[in-house]
Amino acid sequence: MRCAVAGGCALGQDGLTPTKRSAVIHVRRWWPVPVLLATSLVVQKAFFESRYDVSGHAAEHLSSASVAFLAFALVAILLYVTPQGRRQPLVLVTSVSWLVSTVLVLVGNVRVVDALVRAGMGDTPTSQLVVTDTIHSAHDLANLAPWLGVLTALALTGVLWRYRHVSGRVAIGATVLSLIVPPWIFPGAGVLVLTIARCIAYQRASPIDRAASAGTAFRPTPKERPGSLGGLRRRRPGLQRVLSVESSAAEGPRPPDPYWGLVARPASLRGRTPQASASRAGPVCRRCLPASPSRARTPNCPGSTARGPRPTP
Repeated sequence: MRCAVAGGCALGQDGLTPTKRSAVIHVRRWWPVPVLLATSLVVQKAFFESRYDVSGHAAEHLSSASVAFLAFALVAILLYVTPQGRRQPLVLVTSVSWLVSTVLVLVGNVRVVDALVRAGMGDTPTSQLVVTDTIHSAHDLANLAPWLGVLTALALTGVLWRYRHVSGRVAIGATVLSLIVPPWIFPGAGVLVLTIARCIAYQRASPIDRAASAGTAFRPTPKERPGSLGGLRRRRPGLQRVLSVESSAAEGPRPPDPYWGLVARPASLRGRTPQASASRAGPVCRRCLPASPSRARTPNCPGSTARGPRPTP
């Protein structure tokens, strides 16, 4: 975009100012998070809680059952901000395990609510509840599933810490929160801490790090890397620098060049083999050429300490 004002302007090629461009980048990066949270809330209110009109003890079980909807959103957000974790089986297994445990919490609490409604105690408070055999058996899964949620949340915390997705402090905080919060209120509440920590780390990471963790980063060829031979020839035509180990492996084996891997070769010797260079320049010593294959001190070398006639200039 061309600006008519002399001296240019702050508009980029897309016609956006830096502030608007930053806002667009944040929206594109974080739009799945509010969408997932809003979707889970709408599904919970519109398709689950609207089916029951209860209070008292039944309402308590109904609120405990709604944790599964938040769990779906948390797991989706956690995997979204941890791209590398989506390719790690242990992370996926522990995430699905915690999600399944919350689904069991949902099923167990719905069974209790249905049993209370059928017994005519949908509005009965806990202090006035008459426990029958049917209601007592319906509480079995509702009492066991929350503890499974705590165990799977602890396993997920350990796996994320093992793969360096969260720090040790975050893992300790998530573990303590999972043990402190009553499981019938939120089984494995430490997953919320893990998700928040991963969101912060995802925001602080650079675009290159995010692309690398997602597996979409551009990997240049050896000749396109900043430390490669091609870039150095353009910047300094008179010298030939050492390529990296990765570049050397990519280009295959090389002849035993005494200059290779130690110093920059002079322009006069570039493109010549070690034998041709030695025959042209004469014998050399270890002082003049540290990588000399013979490592012999000869009288003809100016840097040699051996006695003997020196070549005339």
